[in-house]
Amino acid sequence: MKKCLLWVYLCLVMIAGCACSRDRVPDHVLEGLHKPVIHSITPTTIRVSGAGFYLSVILPSRADADAQYVLYINDRQVGQINRGDPQYGGGGNFDSLQVGWMVPKEWLDQLLAQPANGSLFSVRVTGISENYDISGDFEKYRDYVSEPVTLEIEKGETQFSEVRQLFPEWTHSRGQVIRCDPQGNIFLAWLERLNGVDQAFFSFSSDEGETWSQVLNISRSGDWVDEVDLASDGAGHFFMAWMADDSYTPGSDIYFCRSLDNGASWYLPERMNANGETAREPALAVSERGDVYLAWKQDSGVRLAVSANLGNSWKTKDFVVSAHYFWPPLLSARPGGQVVLFNGKNQMSNDLVFDLHSSLDYGNTWQKEEFAVGNAFWDATHPLLRFGPGNQVNISWAAATTMGRITSHSNHFLRRDSSGAWAAIQNLDDFCPAAVGAGVALAVSGASVDVMMTGRGCLFLLRSTDEGRNWPVPETVSGTEGYNVSGFQDMALHPSGKTFLVFYRKTAEESSLYLTSFE
Repeated sequence: MKKCLLWVYLCLVMIAGCACSRDRVPDHVLEGLHKPVIHSITPTTIRVSGAGFYLSVILPSRADADAQYVLYINDRQVGQINRGDPQYGGGGNFDSLQVGWMVPKEWLDQLLAQPANGSLFSVRVTGISENYDISGDFEKYRDYVSEPVTLEIEKGETQFSEVRQLFPEWTHSRGQVIRCDPQGNIFLAWLERLNGVDQAFFSFSSDEGETWSQVLNISRSGDWVDEVDLASDGAGHFFMAWMADDSYTPGSDIYFCRSLDNGASWYLPERMNANGETAREPALAVSERGDVYLAWKQDSGVRLAVSANLGNSWKTKDFVVSAHYFWPPLLSARPGGQVVLFNGKNQMSNDLVFDLHSSLDYGNTWQKEEFAVGNAFWDATHPLLRFGPGNQVNISWAAATTMGRITSHSNHFLRRDSSGAWAAIQNLDDFCPAAVGAGVALAVSGASVDVMMTGRGCLFLLRSTDEGRNWPVPETVSGTEGYNVSGFQDMALHPSGKTFLVFYRKTAEESSLYLTSFE
């Protein structure tokens, strides 16, 4: 009996010893590893609404970098990235090391279901392989684990509809533009690769995006098409414009096309600029009585073409811009005959000046005002103009600066209130540090100013409820999760009160359009 008890005791000791061995990280695994020091994380605070996000960690030194890093949030292991992965080694500072992880939606749902720590969580990184889960043993391995950094995660408030892929058969999509008319129809134009060149495509929906009309190639050209724009008068008349480059002759051209039967058939595209003129970056607008306005950028300034008969004939007017650099035109037709044309310009300095050309009689006569609005880098791209219900002006744009081999992008917002006073230029990246790339989507209603920004792991919604004066914590957008997959977003306000968002999701070889909505 004693021998049996002794044998059982020895077995238990051996089992316990094996368990301890499994819990202990072998010395050869620890050999050569360093204690990481977290310089910063991005984001530091975020709201999640049905999508995960990308967490970026900056380590101050590449010299003592480990071959892999594992992320822990609180006592939960998130994942490992290795030297050679796209998420390992980014960033413009060659002395520091930037690493990052996707924090997936399913993982966040579990984390936020635990109320113990509220919305504050601890971020740690270590070079110890993910094969050895050291959750709860950070003190034991303190020489190989960073000190914790606080990350604030809250549940978002915005309810997004289920994301749907629009046209699965078309898989090289980009440059999409979405519009809504007063009757609630949704119109979509985009660029699609066809026979090796991008073409201007079109489709529309009359049931809030549930079903869509037949996809049509509107440009029908062998030339390379870019910079598409779209407008409708709400009476079954659709208008599109784009830039085309045939690659054989110098310069580029602007083309216009129209449908007068609810998109069932389209006229042949019409070139709008004269021979030898370089034209680019078109902008379309339509008045409530059906006047069509098409502006584009040319070498000496902006040309505006106006048609009072649905595009049958045109009158043109040139707006000369005396500046070292000037923006693409920002064009809008307002109720009652008001038409406005904004053009940003800079001299060699970074002082941004707007030429505001306005008409109160549907474009027959024009007045010009000039406004100095602040300091902004001159290389502006993807500018957008949206009016608020009280005639407030809301403008967003992107800028790119290059120093050596490093190009930095920033996104900006500017507003003018109903009294005509301009506010200070805001850098939207200050409110959404996790944003990357140039260009945002902008939508304005009586309740909010909405900005959609691109992040490495998802799209972010910035929603201001005080006309763009203040911006809350950014919110992840449901259905956009994935490392560097979502972008080229555009938004349109629908008469139902919903805002429709179209964006693309890409893989290494393909990109397709997706749609969601929110209120």
